Amino acid sequence: MVCCVLAASSGMTAPLRTVAAFDRAAGQPPENVAYVSHHVRRMSARGLVSCGLSVADRRVTEVTLTSRGRQALQEAAPGHVDLVRRLFFGGLPDGLVGPLSEALESVYASIIKQGSLPPPVDWHPAED
Repeated sequence: MVCCVLAASSGMTAPLRTVAAFDRAAGQPPENVAYVSHHVRRMSARGLVSCGLSVADRRVTEVTLTSRGRQALQEAAPGHVDLVRRLFFGGLPDGLVGPLSEALESVYASIIKQGSLPPPVDWHPAED
């Protein structure tokens, strides 16, 4: 959950995200705001994010990734990438790596297209 919130925060083009947006990023239904709120509070206590009420709508909590949170994400990212490579690609025969990569790119493009979060600033969809 922490990685999900940090990852969602890291690609933000705007400086703030709402707790409801993190719910969607974590795959939580809108009625389960308490789940994400709990994790955001814990992350705030660790100095990874800061929280505040929205100026536009005082019922909304806005979450901002702190410099400490960005550093934690940057430190965790290489190990996470290595783990994913080992788990997804490590045991595959060479002939299946390309087709799986293409399939995962298609799934990712669909998630970005249909999702509620903006695409990462460095994401460039594959040509059809």
